Amino acid sequence: MDKLKTAESERKILASNLTKLLSLSNKTKADVARDFKKYEVSETTVYSWFNAKKYPRIDKIQLLADYFGVLKSEITDDKNQAKKQQLSEAQYLNLPFYESVSAGAFAEIDGKTDNNIEYVKIPKQFLGKYSTDKGLFVMRVNGDSMNKIIPNGSYIIAKKQETTEFKDRDIVVFSHDNGYSLKRFLPHDVSNAILFKAETNDTRIKDIVIPHETCNDLKIHAKVVWYSITLD
Repeated sequence: MDKLKTAESERKILASNLTKLLSLSNKTKADVARDFKKYEVSETTVYSWFNAKKYPRIDKIQLLADYFGVLKSEITDDKNQAKKQQLSEAQYLNLPFYESVSAGAFAEIDGKTDNNIEYVKIPKQFLGKYSTDKGLFVMRVNGDSMNKIIPNGSYIIAKKQETTEFKDRDIVVFSHDNGYSLKRFLPHDVSNAILFKAETNDTRIKDIVIPHETCNDLKIHAKVVWYSITLD
């Protein structure tokens, strides 16, 4: 039964495509039937293609494509389904995944290149106003120093920005002395230093304070714009 339905669907798709090509070429079924007589194709057979009664052999599909000046896919493919697929794909962002970021002490992040980077699809509706922004990427949180907000094992989406664009209280991905971490950015809370605050239930985890004189090695890479939480 499934095979019968598939064959019927294919005949209907082909018939619909042929009808559209007729309209675009200002031809009629009678024109096609007449012109295909030289290929020893009967008028009845041509009409059966247009009426979704029969499906042409592959050589006849090529003849139809040549006749209308199109690719075979224009004869056989479901254009409506292709458009639906395109619309569906347009609802997602394909974002690079940069392994894990420490939400505790500084940790190194393995280097990624264009050749070994992985990508994940994220629905645009998750990101709201950020859905059209450039420089977004995905990371997994490793550690508990932000677990009041973002628990260990959560996934974040962060946006790359210039240093001057970061604001007080942004949650940021930053590095210092080649180590990376995730914290709350509080640039004005400590004299002569920049505070990256932990927001955690673990009293053993401390804030990271970077004196201004060592800020040459400090780089704030991105701010968190979205995160997920998996409930126990």
